[in-house]
Amino acid sequence: MGDVVHGLVALAAARHHLPGLRVHWVVESAFADLVRRSPMVEQVHEVAIRQWRKDLLRPGRLTRTLDEMRHAIGSLRSQSYDLVVDAQGLVKSAVLSRLTRLQGQGQRWGFDAQSARERPAAWAVDQAVRSPPTHHAIRRLLTLLGSAVGNPLVAAIGGSHDGGALLQGPRDPGWPQPLAFDPELVFQSQPHSKASMLAGADVPQLQSAGYVLLVHGTSRAEKSWPVDYWQQLALQVVERGLVPVFPSGQRQDYARAQEMAHQVGGLALAPRSLAETGEWLASARAVVGVDSGLTHWAAAMGRPTLGLFLATPVSRFGLGWAPRALSLEGRDCRPEQAMVQLEALMQLDANRTATRTAS
Repeated sequence: MGDVVHGLVALAAARHHLPGLRVHWVVESAFADLVRRSPMVEQVHEVAIRQWRKDLLRPGRLTRTLDEMRHAIGSLRSQSYDLVVDAQGLVKSAVLSRLTRLQGQGQRWGFDAQSARERPAAWAVDQAVRSPPTHHAIRRLLTLLGSAVGNPLVAAIGGSHDGGALLQGPRDPGWPQPLAFDPELVFQSQPHSKASMLAGADVPQLQSAGYVLLVHGTSRAEKSWPVDYWQQLALQVVERGLVPVFPSGQRQDYARAQEMAHQVGGLALAPRSLAETGEWLASARAVVGVDSGLTHWAAAMGRPTLGLFLATPVSRFGLGWAPRALSLEGRDCRPEQAMVQLEALMQLDANRTATRTAS
């Protein structure tokens, strides 16, 4: 999911220089809703490689799985393209790149063997681009995209003067200023979905006072923040008149969310679609989360977002590219420090809102 969000951010940042670009996107079915909510993407091609791998070995599922694969490949090859960009640099994305049809003198672009996440992926491209793996993921994508479209301005995008320096915390290495992009290009909120979402939660304070979304779930245990830290932070959120909301991506996440919500008087969200989860992110006063797709998505939507990087380097994955986000790393990830930065983010957001209203 993080790869998809980073790709959307890079595309949104490059959009000013590429106004005529038409984009189709190949994405895992689990994340298709995320891409569909971006107005930049004209058509979405779904694949289910993760599920296909499992189903090919299950008795009675082979025929159905092969039919699904043929249908997905047929849809992908039903059109031809001027340009194909492998933004992941994995063997599976390289295979999909080769399956895509090119038009005229079109070429396939991707990372070279020293830059790709899986070296064999470089063999599938016609034009390979070097972008060191030590660079931030979004900067790598901008380098690749700029090279592919022949626009050096895209590759050289550095950022804007959107007030990032006012944040009361360190900027991430490599991002002295955030990128300039329109968050609505990443996620287009639907007002009727937002209204029904809040009404269905049956917690009046959500609308009257607002809420802070605490993204506690992650697929890797080393990225997790201790439960007692989440509870300490949530209690400080409650003291400030806001509701702590704990989303869930999996069943075990929901059990933990229910326990924490019960302890602090917050709200636990059962697993739900990405589209609905996106509305919860877009409506939050602020978001605090570990290094996960949801945290990056919230930052890409322009929400005040604090990222907690406990096992991954801020230099490669931090939120410094976002205009309303900060990152804490390693030992700095303590509840008291998180609350200080969270308040700074919300105050900056309130000041900006008041300025827009006055003008």
